[in-house]
Amino acid sequence: MRIKYLQSVCRAVGRLYTAHRLPIAAAGLTYFLTLSFFPLLICLQIMLSTLFPATEELREMLTLLLPQASVSTVMEYLRYVTANQSNAMAVVALTVLATSSSAAFRTISRVIGDMYRRRRYSGFAALVFSFCISLVFLTAIYFALILITTGKWFLDYVDRYFYYANISDSWRWARFALLGLLLFCMFTAVYRITAPRRAAVRCLPGALCATAALLLLSILFSAIIGASARYPLIYGSLASIIALMLWLYFAGTILFLGAAVNVAMERKV
Repeated sequence: MRIKYLQSVCRAVGRLYTAHRLPIAAAGLTYFLTLSFFPLLICLQIMLSTLFPATEELREMLTLLLPQASVSTVMEYLRYVTANQSNAMAVVALTVLATSSSAAFRTISRVIGDMYRRRRYSGFAALVFSFCISLVFLTAIYFALILITTGKWFLDYVDRYFYYANISDSWRWARFALLGLLLFCMFTAVYRITAPRRAAVRCLPGALCATAALLLLSILFSAIIGASARYPLIYGSLASIIALMLWLYFAGTILFLGAAVNVAMERKV
């Protein structure tokens, strides 16, 4: 019975995938996420100031998710931001970030609402709410980065008193687990906010599947891109940006598939 149930859920997810043209939706989401990504780096670098991670630590953090080629581009971009910081840059970055991230959220809300056959927000209310919720998520990213950044300092402090446990050496794996937990919480919040207003909405199965899939994608994608020496032959200097956009596209597809899992399981109850 359990196997038949899983098979029926997988078939339902496949039908949702084709009926709602999730690849096209993920492509649209990738456009807005790409527009949001670099202004987000500017805002984080300005807001975090001295708390912003050091170069090697930040590179190690980004390597947990992004392909290696994109990490190098991000680091180079941050050096440019550091050298050219200004109030005008901050204002423009915040404006672009607010508009593009709210557009990304409206895309997510529309696609997931269509899968549930009932959109939670529409019209002017959707526009206002998308701005508000995008600011909430950006704030969450801000504090999550602070947590990940300062966590190493805390473990070093604990390690002074429990040196025999060698806690600080396990920070890389602890940070990976923490990143997984943060992704799970973010997926759960997105699915709950965009689902129709009813108490019986399922969010956890899709969030768990999406988190595991995104972490696995990041590991495999980085390994494949890192092992390939030929992909820059096509795009040249744009190869790292294309790799980042491709990763964002797969991440968007995973987000929508996680929502499809929730919808499919709800209909099979």
